[in-house]
Amino acid sequence: MSNIEPMADALALAATEHWRAARRLLRLASDLDPARLPREEAALRFGLNQLHGAMETLGMRISTFDGMVWTPEIPVEPVNADDFEDEAGLVVHETLEPTVLFNGRILRRGKVVLRKGDA
Repeated sequence: MSNIEPMADALALAATEHWRAARRLLRLASDLDPARLPREEAALRFGLNQLHGAMETLGMRISTFDGMVWTPEIPVEPVNADDFEDEAGLVVHETLEPTVLFNGRILRRGKVVLRKGDA
C-alpha cells in the first residue's frame, strides 16, 4: 500500500460525506425564506465546486448515475436490487452515495435506488 492510499481513502470519505450533507441541505433549503434561498443555494454550490476542483487536482472525481439505465457494469451497489425479478429495464432512480474515482480507479462504490424504467 502506498502512502497515498490512506489519504485517498480519507478524502473519498470526506467527499462522500460532504456530498451527502450538501444534498440534505439543498432539500432543507426549501423551508427557508424564499428571499434568502438563492443566496444559500449559491453558497452551497460554490462550496461543492471548490471541493470538486480540489478533488480533480488530486485525480479524484465524484460520479452519480441518476436517470441512467442500470447495468451491472455501473460502479454502484443497488440497495433494492432484490425487489426486481430481472435486471431488464431498470433505471437508477436516486443516488444515496456517489461513486468516488481516483485516477480512473474505483475508490468507493456508490449506493443507488433502482426503479423500473418508463416503457
